Amino acid sequence: MPKNTGENAKDALIREGTDLLRHRGYVGTSVDDICTAAGVTKGAFFHHFESKEALVNAVFQREKVA
Repeated sequence: MPKNTGENAKDALIREGTDLLRHRGYVGTSVDDICTAAGVTKGAFFHHFESKEALVNAVFQREKVA
């Protein structure tokens, strides 16, 4: 799986996070799961989001716009 960098990584985290959260729920989805699915490191995750909750907020914001 190719590694994502920069804004591409953030978009991948939001996209994959959305999918995992829909299918597994909040408790059933770990930061590690999201990073693996997005093809990024945990360091990249925390570069873009300070917590899993922050990612969930970004997911909700993107869903409101869509």
